[in-house]
Amino acid sequence: MRFRTLACGFALGAATALVSTQVVPRLATKTAGDTTEPPPVTLSAPVVRLPTNSDPMFYHESAALITTVALTQKAEDDADRADFMQKWKRFALPGEYHDRFEHYAGQWDTTFTMWIEGPDKPPVISKTVVSNKLIFGGRFLETRMRGTTQMEFNGERIEVPIEGIGYRGYDNFKKKYVQFWIDNGGTGVYYSEGTVDESGKVVTYFATVDEWQSGERDKPCKMVETIVDEDTVTLVMYDLTMPPGKDRVFEERSTRRK
Repeated sequence: MRFRTLACGFALGAATALVSTQVVPRLATKTAGDTTEPPPVTLSAPVVRLPTNSDPMFYHESAALITTVALTQKAEDDADRADFMQKWKRFALPGEYHDRFEHYAGQWDTTFTMWIEGPDKPPVISKTVVSNKLIFGGRFLETRMRGTTQMEFNGERIEVPIEGIGYRGYDNFKKKYVQFWIDNGGTGVYYSEGTVDESGKVVTYFATVDEWQSGERDKPCKMVETIVDEDTVTLVMYDLTMPPGKDRVFEERSTRRK
C-alpha cells in the first residue's frame, strides 16, 4: 500500500508539471478580439528517463526511501502477525476450564424427576442412558441421550421414547460456560451460559425458556450442575418466577456406568 501511495504521488507531480509548462502557455497566447482559433493542443505523455551515474545522490536517496518503507511495512506485518498468534492462543485453544469435560466422558445412567404440574403434584420419572465424548480437540463436550419418559394420555400415564443432543463448551472470550440442547420433546433450542465456583465442581447456568404448554415466553430459569463424586453428577433446574421452595422444576441424577 505504501509503494502504491509513493507511485501515485510521483505520477501526480509529473502530470501537474506537464500541464503547467505546456498546456497553459498555449492557451494563453490568444488575445482579446482575435478570432482565429489556436492550433489544437496535443497532450503527450512525458518521457521518463532513468537517472544516470551523473546524479549518484538520486540512487542513494531513493534506495534509502524504498528500504525504509519496506522495513516499516515488514515490522507492522510482523507485529500484526504476533498479535494475532497471541490472541489465537488465548481465545481459540482449550485450557484449564475445558479440562472439566474429561470428567463427563463415557456412559451414564440418568434418572429425571420432573414436577410438570407443580411441586405439590406427583413428578414424572424418566430413565435414560447418556453418552458423552470430547470433540474438536477437547473444546466441546457432545452429549447424546436416549431413553423413555412418562406422558399422560386419556387419564393414563404411558411410556414414550425420548432422545436429545447437547453440546457444552467454555467460551474463552466470554469467560463463561455455554451449552445448548435439542430433543424430540419440542422444536425449540435451549441455550444457557454459566460460571464455575472456586471448587471447580459446581457450575451455575442461567437461561430463558419458552413454555409452549402455558404460552409463557422468555421465562428466566437457573440450573445448578454439581459433581458430587467421581461417579455421580446432579443437575437441578429452578423456575425463577416461582417463590423459593416451590421453584424446583426438575432434578437429574447421573451415575457412571462401570
